[in-house]
Amino acid sequence: MTNATDGMTAVMERALSRSAEALSRFLGDRMLRPAHLALTNHKLVELPVVWGSEDTAVAAIALEVGGDLDGYLVLTIPMESLELFLKPLLGEFDVEANEELADSALGELGNVVG
Repeated sequence: MTNATDGMTAVMERALSRSAEALSRFLGDRMLRPAHLALTNHKLVELPVVWGSEDTAVAAIALEVGGDLDGYLVLTIPMESLELFLKPLLGEFDVEANEELADSALGELGNVVG
C-alpha cells in the first residue's frame, strides 16, 4: 500500500466510525461499527458483486460528498435487516405496506450518516 492509500484508508476509517456512532445514537443503540473497510476500484455495474450475490435485495442510501475528498457514500442494508434499522424510528410496521414511510426514514438515516 502507498502512503496516499494508507492516508485515505485512515480518513475513511475515522469517517465511517463517526457515521456508525451517529447512526447508533440516532437509533438508540450502540451496536453499529464498521466491520470491514477496503479501498477498491470498481465500475458501478460491479457494485452488486462487491456486496454479495447480485440478486440480494438491499435498501440503499447514496450520498454525494465533497470537500478534501469527493465521491459517494453508499449505505446498503439487506432487506431482511431493514425493519430492525427502522423499528427505533417507526415502531412496528410492515416495510412493504409502508414503502413511502420507509423511504422517508431511510432519507433521515442518510442525513444522520452524511
